Amino acid sequence: MLAALGGIIDALGVFLNLIVSFFKGIVSLFSLIASSMTFLGVLFSSLPSVLLVFVTAGIAIVIVLHLLGR
Repeated sequence: MLAALGGIIDALGVFLNLIVSFFKGIVSLFSLIASSMTFLGVLFSSLPSVLLVFVTAGIAIVIVLHLLGR
């Protein structure tokens, strides 16, 4: 009887750990998105104008291909 109760408590602990890890992952994802946007802003402000055209075109091509599903 106590072993079954211990198993139920362990399963509940695993489920709660799953929920906490999920929300920690979501918060981590949003912080990584914010830091990458900051990095891109610094990158675009420090690049010479000649390279800026090619970087912008490359990013646009990657986004279009991603939207098409390639």
